[in-house]
Amino acid sequence: MEHRAIDISISTSEEYSRHAIVVMASLLDNVSESAYVRFHILDSEISEPTKKKFFEIKTKKKYSVDFLKVDKNLFRGCPNSKNITLQTYYKVALSSLLPQADKVLYLDCDIIVSGDVSPLFEIDLDNYYLAAAPDCNEEFFVRRDNMPKNSFVFNGGVILFNLKKWREDNIEDLVFRIMRLNPKFAGFLTHFDQSLLGKLLGDKTKILDLRWNLQYLKPFFFDSYYFSRRREFRRAAKNPAIIHFVSWAKPWLAGKNMFNPYWKLYVKYLRLTPFAFKTAEEEQKWISKCKMEYRKMRNALLLKIIFRRPYVILKRGFWQNILTRIIP
Repeated sequence: MEHRAIDISISTSEEYSRHAIVVMASLLDNVSESAYVRFHILDSEISEPTKKKFFEIKTKKKYSVDFLKVDKNLFRGCPNSKNITLQTYYKVALSSLLPQADKVLYLDCDIIVSGDVSPLFEIDLDNYYLAAAPDCNEEFFVRRDNMPKNSFVFNGGVILFNLKKWREDNIEDLVFRIMRLNPKFAGFLTHFDQSLLGKLLGDKTKILDLRWNLQYLKPFFFDSYYFSRRREFRRAAKNPAIIHFVSWAKPWLAGKNMFNPYWKLYVKYLRLTPFAFKTAEEEQKWISKCKMEYRKMRNALLLKIIFRRPYVILKRGFWQNILTRIIP
């Protein structure tokens, strides 16, 4: 069988390497048999022992891994948070870091791949710098930043880059020039790297279906959530190809993870990595802890919501949305 190479990039550090390897395992488990996956890890001081673990995924698929050293000084001063680290900015240097690649799929570490990503590389990007899916808080960002009403705001956790066009039009140089204008990058980073790329390249961004970056936030616990894309979300949620654990509901955080119904997929693919639980009993003990912590958090959030907005308990769909999943 002739294999077609596809390029995948993940930005990570020593701390997040475990989660990056789970992303890789999930992608390999679902990718087409005809695909040969080349992983390019944007390396932020990963130790040599940890690097070896990237080659220890339990899979029959062939893959390669290389580590691309990124100069952190290029991104000094970039705003970041507990969930959005400095490494998320590294993606803007991919066109020079991967001079031989025409396209690359960039993935954050808080992602699980549940479908074959090969079809993404068949998308025509000739007239676009990148392809990305809408952000679940799209309309909130439009209002906050006083953007035109029907503006498209994409999520930066899953991006298919047209590196060839980036090089042709010197987009990387443009991005770095903007970043060096002042410490706040001329107001481009109201929402980190996502705002930077969105405001610069939004009109040259191809919109992907939500199934390529499904961001799940449980109703009523989050106010801003796919306002005008509810129908598209429900359709995508039945068969997502990439699941993005946005906000604080990370799949590795006990209790918080269960606010996202896809959290068990993380446990499934963790089993294929060197970081798997040693025994089934150890795994079950952790799951039990997750359930207990989730009940505590859910009840606390419910009381907080009812205290602030007591009228919500009279709404027809309130308890249905709290107690059931949005996924059919």
